[in-house]
Amino acid sequence: MSDEEQVSVEKPVEKNVEEYGVEKCDAVEKYKNIEDFVLNNNIVRKFFLGDSKSRMDVYRGIYYMAVHCILIILAAFSVCFVENIWHLCAVLCIISLDAFSIVVLHNCPLTLMEQKYLGTSMVNEHHQFMKLMGIQYHCDHSYEQQIELLINVWMLIVLKILVLITVQNLPTIFYRICNAW
Repeated sequence: MSDEEQVSVEKPVEKNVEEYGVEKCDAVEKYKNIEDFVLNNNIVRKFFLGDSKSRMDVYRGIYYMAVHCILIILAAFSVCFVENIWHLCAVLCIISLDAFSIVVLHNCPLTLMEQKYLGTSMVNEHHQFMKLMGIQYHCDHSYEQQIELLINVWMLIVLKILVLITVQNLPTIFYRICNAW
């Protein structure tokens, strides 16, 4: 074999799209040859794999939205039905940490993750729903609305703790008042 033949054999043969009579388009131009284009753009691959990055982003966004919903539901359940003061103090600490993160990040961390992966969040959907109902906030910042909500929830929990403390100590107070006379 001559040197020329060895050189041509060692070089990978690149088949251009033009050789096959396929028009160039953006999707075709990113592939080096027609085999890559055919292998990566067949209908079976698109059907079963799809755009896996965007699908994974949707799954992550749904995960963060589910975690957000579960936390809200469990906190609401605790505020409404739990009578243990220490458990209410734990919920109060969790809400305080969330309020602190909203102040630092200017948004709830779970809301940020929802917006990152889904392009929207429960806060945005809630805000749009309130606009449809004719209820509007004076500010456009979602973190101010979230802080306002958390302050109200925080005060409800503190009120419940104070009422529970008063109710638990009420018999003792009445006993002391009655024995003092």
